[in-house]
Amino acid sequence: MSDWYSILKYNPVEKLLLSDKNFIVYFAERDFLDKRNLMPSNFSNLPEVEIIINKQQNNGSWKYPNGNLKICSLENYDQIESFRNLGYLIKIYGINRSNLAITIATNFLFGFQKDEGDIHGILVNQYTPYYTNVSSGLPNYLSRSF
Repeated sequence: MSDWYSILKYNPVEKLLLSDKNFIVYFAERDFLDKRNLMPSNFSNLPEVEIIINKQQNNGSWKYPNGNLKICSLENYDQIESFRNLGYLIKIYGINRSNLAITIATNFLFGFQKDEGDIHGILVNQYTPYYTNVSSGLPNYLSRSF
C-alpha cells in the first residue's frame, strides 16, 4: 500500500475495515489492500440500493425533482438524475449490468448518444465529451462496469 495516508493524522483504512456496512469493507479491502480477487456480496439487496432502484421509471430513467423548464426540458433533467443515480449504483454500491436496473438505465442514456459517439442532452444540446469515454462512446463509469 502506498503512503498517501502518511499526511493524515491517522490511517482511515483501519476504521473502514471495521465498518458494519459490507460494501464499505469490500471496497476498502479491494482498493486499499489490493485484494483484487474478492467476490463482492450482493449489494443489490441493501435498503439504500432498493430505495434508488424503486424510484426508477419504466423507461430506465429517474425523475429529477423540481427542474426549471426555462433552462432545459424535463427529459434533460431526467437524464441528469439518471446519470447521478446510475453513478451511485455503480461506483458506491458496485452494482453491475447483471442487475436489470443498470441495463434499462443504460438503454435510456444511450438513447441520447449521437452517431459521433458522444451523449447530448444534459446541457441541452451542447457537446459534452466529459460524459463519455472517447474511445468507446460509453459514459466513463459505464465502460468500467461492463
